[in-house]
Amino acid sequence: MYVSATSVDPPSFVEQDAPFRVIVTPYRALSGPQYIALASLCVTLTLALQIPLARAGAWPCLVFGLSETTLLLGAIWLHRRSQDRSETIALAGGSLQVVRCYRGQVLDSRRLPVFGLHVIRTDDPDYGCQAIAVESRGRRIEIGRDLSPDERPSLAQALTDAVEDAGGSPRLRIETRRSLLEHLSPREAQ
Repeated sequence: MYVSATSVDPPSFVEQDAPFRVIVTPYRALSGPQYIALASLCVTLTLALQIPLARAGAWPCLVFGLSETTLLLGAIWLHRRSQDRSETIALAGGSLQVVRCYRGQVLDSRRLPVFGLHVIRTDDPDYGCQAIAVESRGRRIEIGRDLSPDERPSLAQALTDAVEDAGGSPRLRIETRRSLLEHLSPREAQ
């Protein structure tokens, strides 16, 4: 199971000594210094390629080249900013708490009792595990949204084991969707 090692602190009201606590954050390919290095490299290459053209009289190339570089770096920066979120899943005190944060602010905090808790894994034969949800007394919460399909089954199993250790009697239910090939007619499947 992958849990990001970014410096995200769990919210203060999530118990620090919880026997089971997972912080899930989106995968980030670039850290802050790496983004600055990429931006510097892009600007340097743009200037190195466009300045000779601008000196030769094709100055619009410089304007368009810098505009494209600015748009590219702005899109990467906005994407990185949108990923400043985390999801904390903690099991303590007879309940499971799911807290979602965005840029340090709590967006959503839900708590489910351990007694009667079910872990539901939705698998797709073509694409792997698509979702994990916990359900208790008619309330359902989807968890692990930022994990890949290969990482979700291990979170579901670890959560089921932790609920069992906490005194609950969890049930891991696997719901399998129909395969894409089942939707196609026999002629299209060949």
